[in-house]
Amino acid sequence: MNKRIIAILSLLIVVAGASAVSAFGFDDLMGGDSNETVTINGFDFNVPAGFEEDANYSKENESASVGVIDYTYDQKLFEKGPVAVSILVADYGENKVTDDVVAAIGGNQTTIAGIDGYLDYNNGIYSFNYAKNDKLVTITSSDEDVISDFIIA
Repeated sequence: MNKRIIAILSLLIVVAGASAVSAFGFDDLMGGDSNETVTINGFDFNVPAGFEEDANYSKENESASVGVIDYTYDQKLFEKGPVAVSILVADYGENKVTDDVVAAIGGNQTTIAGIDGYLDYNNGIYSFNYAKNDKLVTITSSDEDVISDFIIA
């Protein structure tokens, strides 16, 4: 075949490939969805591909109390098959959340995805708690390994 025909065929393949990427999206060609970022009470979290938010369990600026201490919290729940992940960010107002406060909640001190906190396991549920900007962040899941996938350090 002459070089001119090969060059034209190569160009047509490139154009067809570019059209497919723009028509279907690069992620579709690669076989999956891409990760998303969600903001909860001012903090960004990663939502891995395949996890869907269950809006029935979303809370925004909800009020609650522990003893005489009032706080507000935001929460979102994400599911992928049998795995569910809940992310809660609580603001205790003047009662700032520190590492010592989180330690008092309990669990084993550990680092997940570059974040120092405390991991607890109770009744088949893992709970990772840490302090960030004077707030309490709690990520819970039945699958310990998936917790790190949601954290953006």
